[in-house]
Amino acid sequence: NDLKTNGVNYVLLGFDLDGLPKDLHQYIPVFSGLLSRMGTADVSYDVMAERIAENTGGFQFGTFNGSEAQSPEKMLNYLTLSMKALNTTLEGACDIARELITQVDFNDHDHLGNVLKQMRERAVSGIIPEGHRFAARHAGRNLSPLASLGYCYGGMSQVRLLNKLATEYNENVSVLLEKLET
Repeated sequence: NDLKTNGVNYVLLGFDLDGLPKDLHQYIPVFSGLLSRMGTADVSYDVMAERIAENTGGFQFGTFNGSEAQSPEKMLNYLTLSMKALNTTLEGACDIARELITQVDFNDHDHLGNVLKQMRERAVSGIIPEGHRFAARHAGRNLSPLASLGYCYGGMSQVRLLNKLATEYNENVSVLLEKLET
């Protein structure tokens, strides 16, 4: 269908995480937060950031979890990529997405450690203004598998994980890399 978007393309990709081992679920928000802030084996993170800025009007990895409308017991769990790009830059934006999804490189340990610290600070700074959401996720975490996953992705357990990863980065970088590369 032709839609009148004034030459702006909106792309949303979802990658089903259904087969992912449960012990890796807590790392999905970390992984998604890192993907667009790292480079690849061929392109450094600063060059990648410039390419993202030149080719997109927004580029973000994240998570989606919910249930099917017709089968509420069926849980949906996805890693998502949302981006927008002009007609003239869509091909470049798609190239960036492909490169990051298939070739992301976590081996710049200094940069990785800095990004983890930034993610921790953002998470910690959100506790007070979003306290009611943290409390609701905590209170409901045992009500359903979906609520448990929501707590895993966005509750205090995620803040604690980010704090541990950032604080004990040098001691645990090899374990983290193993989890991220799985």
